[in-house]
Amino acid sequence: LHALESATGVALWTHSLQSGYMTVAPTIVGDRILFSSDLGVTAVSRTEEETFWHASVPQGGAAECSPLVVDGAVLVECGHGALYAFYLDTGLPRWTRDILKDKPPAPPRFDSKHALFGKILARPRTGSTDGRTAYFGIFDQSRVVAVDVETGDLKWSFAAKGWIGCTPAVTDGRVYVGSQDRRLYCLDAATGETIWEFTSKSRNESGVSVSNGRVFFGSCDRYLYCLDAQTGELQWKFATYRPIYSPPLVVGQSVYFGSFDGHLYALDCQSGELQWKIKPFQETELLGAPCTDGERLFLSTRAMHEKNGVFSIVAIGA
Repeated sequence: LHALESATGVALWTHSLQSGYMTVAPTIVGDRILFSSDLGVTAVSRTEEETFWHASVPQGGAAECSPLVVDGAVLVECGHGALYAFYLDTGLPRWTRDILKDKPPAPPRFDSKHALFGKILARPRTGSTDGRTAYFGIFDQSRVVAVDVETGDLKWSFAAKGWIGCTPAVTDGRVYVGSQDRRLYCLDAATGETIWEFTSKSRNESGVSVSNGRVFFGSCDRYLYCLDAQTGELQWKFATYRPIYSPPLVVGQSVYFGSFDGHLYALDCQSGELQWKIKPFQETELLGAPCTDGERLFLSTRAMHEKNGVFSIVAIGA
């Protein structure tokens, strides 16, 4: 885990695991940074290299699920088939929920055995919350589960028609989530019932951003879509050259996102018109979510090939 000064990129400190690996973003809460790995969840100091606690989980780990912090608890789903809640202050267990025993039948062409590897029993994704309920997509199970933050009790489970690889977005009593079945679903946050769905031309792996009554998401059909949040009606779409896995970031009147074509795009939220685009390196893909400190945009790049392209963190003037 690396800490960089945002203005200069100068390394401040590095925290290393004795073993294991991390593949998802850390979560920052107050004076501590929480990150998950195939070994469990760790809380370290934000200002210096100090470990507050580490909560181990059984084999399968939490490498694909960033910690979700809500109501004094840290929630994370794990590859051996359980959802854990730990106390934020101490890392001690709060509750555990099995996510295998109520696993629904696999939809056609999306058998879970083709989505699992090694000894992994489930592939949950990073969750989101409205403060009372936590919502998690489970990739191999093609579903979203809603659990009570206080108790871990299941409130509802929604079965899509394809694998779900992104974090659900929850706002104004609705949950928005994309699937490899080519649909973006809008669900009632209280019941899990479908309010509307929108179909793109390919699988939807990007996360969703909701702002000012509009829903933004990218698709592997190469388009960034803008929909009416209430009705699901298409407002506009913008074409890139390759699939979009990067969750969009809305700041003010602009929406930012990366594409596998290596560009970071800035579009006008209302019209979808291109404001600017930048390609930091050749032979490089943009996969992760852009983020901002209010002055700069930050993004990660990934080399297309072993001998070409660049793995990096890039800062761009917003």
